[in-house]
Amino acid sequence: TRHAAAVRQEAHETAISACDSAEATRKTVQSDLDRTTAKASRLLKDTSRGQVADPKTLDALNRLLDAKTTTIKGSCAPDAAASDVDRTTEALRRTTKELKNRLTDLKTAAKAVTDSKLDKTVDDANALYKETDGRVADDKTRASLLDAIRKRDADAIAKAVKAVNDSKAAKEKADAEAKARAEQGRDHDEAGSPAADPG
Repeated sequence: TRHAAAVRQEAHETAISACDSAEATRKTVQSDLDRTTAKASRLLKDTSRGQVADPKTLDALNRLLDAKTTTIKGSCAPDAAASDVDRTTEALRRTTKELKNRLTDLKTAAKAVTDSKLDKTVDDANALYKETDGRVADDKTRASLLDAIRKRDADAIAKAVKAVNDSKAAKEKADAEAKARAEQGRDHDEAGSPAADPG
């Protein structure tokens, strides 16, 4: 009947539009995943094991980047049977779910690496803070370092570490010069003292 054909036609159009919509969602998630994967790969390449507090975070990210994702075969072609289109839609939705999970896992793993890098930066800065007590020309540099450590601000820590190291070098240089002057003075005094009369 004409009515049955119209219903079938409508069901077919609905199936196609559901399939198109599922494909559009998959594409969006896929491109987000591609961007995140590229960023995570760069992070992994630019981070050495010595730069993180916990190297296991790098291994976890590496494993995720190596994992393969499934690709979809099938299309939302208007000439395909509605049942085939429905199967494609289901497959697309399953894949999208898988891609979303992978995206979440990747973001979590990348954040773990970034956090671990910051932990290491903070640990190293803390060690520098402790070992430079009384060994810098200007103690304000150490106060700034402590402030940056408390804020867990990587950029501020980097600046403060440089300032503390410069100040430590300045003090070492000043101390060395003072010591050299003192030794020179002592040599001068010894050379200038009259020799004892052996009488």
